[in-house]
Amino acid sequence: MEEQETLEGGKESQLSVQEAARALGVDSFTLLGFIQRDRLTAARSPSGEVTIPESELARLTNGERSAPC
Repeated sequence: MEEQETLEGGKESQLSVQEAARALGVDSFTLLGFIQRDRLTAARSPSGEVTIPESELARLTNGERSAPC
């Protein structure tokens, strides 16, 4: 899990595609499909890895995440 600076100047935890997929109970390819269809916002880390903000997972699950990754 990484942290990335937000537009407001704060920090937000970022999850890898694998971590986010595990947290949502879906396959990584399904999650990548969500990103391609603009159902999920993602970013690229400086190393080139696709990352998903924790707030996006909360939005998809209506804030009902049961356990941290």
